[in-house]
Amino acid sequence: MLSDLIKVRKPFIIFGMVVSTLSCVTFAWADSLGWILLARSLAGIAAATWVAFTILFSSYFSERDLHRAMGSISLAVVLAQLLGMVVSGYIVDQWGWQAPFWMGGIIGLIGIVLSLFIYESNEDFPKEPIRLKELVSVMLEPELIKVSFLSILAHGIIFTTMFGFTPTFALELGLQTDEISMVIFSFMIPHAIATMLSGKLFVPLFGQWKLLKLAFALTAIFTACTPLAETKGLLFLIQGLNGFSLGILFPLFLGMAVETISLEKRATAMGAYQAIYAIGMFAGPFIAGILISHLGISSGFYFAGSLGLTAVFFMIVWSHLERKATKHNLKLN
Repeated sequence: MLSDLIKVRKPFIIFGMVVSTLSCVTFAWADSLGWILLARSLAGIAAATWVAFTILFSSYFSERDLHRAMGSISLAVVLAQLLGMVVSGYIVDQWGWQAPFWMGGIIGLIGIVLSLFIYESNEDFPKEPIRLKELVSVMLEPELIKVSFLSILAHGIIFTTMFGFTPTFALELGLQTDEISMVIFSFMIPHAIATMLSGKLFVPLFGQWKLLKLAFALTAIFTACTPLAETKGLLFLIQGLNGFSLGILFPLFLGMAVETISLEKRATAMGAYQAIYAIGMFAGPFIAGILISHLGISSGFYFAGSLGLTAVFFMIVWSHLERKATKHNLKLN
């Protein structure tokens, strides 16, 4: 909201890089729980500035290429996640637990320097000032609320599975700890490919809402099938298919969350979207963890699969209500 009010994005990106670097350095120096909590809180503040990254990046593209822009920046995130997860284990083995945080601090410093050279044009902003009341009303946009709700479910799935209990299931299946990286690769590489293709290929081919239904339905199936995998090969295959399905969703959400919002209010819309989907990041694995403790690890995957079916159900209901409203309006006219 502050970014929209003062009509700039770049200072927030620089701030995000500075705080992210401080988080890493604090982690590296931390010798007590208090310092660790501070470092983690700084990381959370830095993550909040992701709003400015996405909105400024999308401003470099025309409106018709919005989904392509979100696909490109989502791909950068996925590749960074994959690289971080794979390399950090090796760094810990070689130089100890503090080493990844020092490495993160060095990368952060490079990021600070690079962020100083970002180009930002103020031509997209209207001359007249924006009222805070107008920004608050953005959060009540029906399209934004729908997309945010679906994103809660999608984040609930991915944080319950790959970023949650999939590695645990792999260990129970008999994989060794050094083979967990193969599980991550089998998920993240198709995930990255789908992220890249989502806006360029799939949106023009299927349309936004049909694509969302298809991706959620496939995700529900592959997630629920995970506990049925009895071999490494089958587990890798299911993870690849699930990673691809989920990879279609996230860049699509980013574009849909802001495409109906005027340029000068998009940071507020993106901030609201990201604040809402964070519910799924917490609630998904939290509820799954309770189920798993009582019913076994398979129940967590069945629960995550049900989130995908829930998304499909709501989209069917919404499309039915929209068709009904359209028919009613035509009759009135």
